[in-house]
Amino acid sequence: MKTDHLIGDRVSVHCRVLSNRYSGSPSSSAAEAFAWQGGRIVVREARPDVTRYVVQLDVNRRIVAPENDIRRWSLSFEFVEMLERMAS
Repeated sequence: MKTDHLIGDRVSVHCRVLSNRYSGSPSSSAAEAFAWQGGRIVVREARPDVTRYVVQLDVNRRIVAPENDIRRWSLSFEFVEMLERMAS
């Protein structure tokens, strides 16, 4: 089921996160990981093949993501994010 998100919606975005040890060499690709980050949709671009969104992340960054990398925000996401901050 396809879900259309609107401008201003609170969402979770699947983002690539690089560790500080990432040097750009092919052998360091193990330092690459993916994480869900919270944010708010600021731009929506609907195309016939895919819908893309620009999301203002809570960490003061913007990211362009296709509809497959966007999920509706939930309270459980907020809880997991809080636990990660407490653990670090």
